[in-house]
Amino acid sequence: QQNIELASADLCFVTAEFSETPNDMDQLPTLEEDMITDPPRHYAFTNQPTYRVPEGWTKIVLDESISQQYTRQITKSRWPKFMGWQHPTLKHCQVIFYGDAYLLNPINETNWMEMAKEIKQNPVGLMQDKQEGLRGDNKPVQELVKVAKEGKLSHELANKTIQWLENQSDY
Repeated sequence: QQNIELASADLCFVTAEFSETPNDMDQLPTLEEDMITDPPRHYAFTNQPTYRVPEGWTKIVLDESISQQYTRQITKSRWPKFMGWQHPTLKHCQVIFYGDAYLLNPINETNWMEMAKEIKQNPVGLMQDKQEGLRGDNKPVQELVKVAKEGKLSHELANKTIQWLENQSDY
């Protein structure tokens, strides 16, 4: 294992809150004092310019050239989740932690640094929280069925996605 040198400023925290109206949006967690830094390292992508963020968070209104590619707010919110690292504001980040606004837990700095070092040592540079309650080898399909039942995704779109997955040669 290689020795990875990281500073707190190298770690960034990203979330996304997209909605038709600002009233429907989750509130970001209040950051512990030791997590508030200068320059900031907590970023909230949104489509709503009036969305209020607590101290320590930097609001990034997603550029129209990106957001106009998609029609649904849920789809627009996926860009920061999967592609946010491409945004110029995050270019300084060595490790980016993404979390949904209602889930982001400002745990202590030591734990974040340990996870960041694991990510940097991983050949693909990713870490994901383990999905509980899913069994067997077909977890993507199980997840799609689950979110459709919960109303987070239409059954029609879930079925189209499952069909697409099953038609991939490497699935």
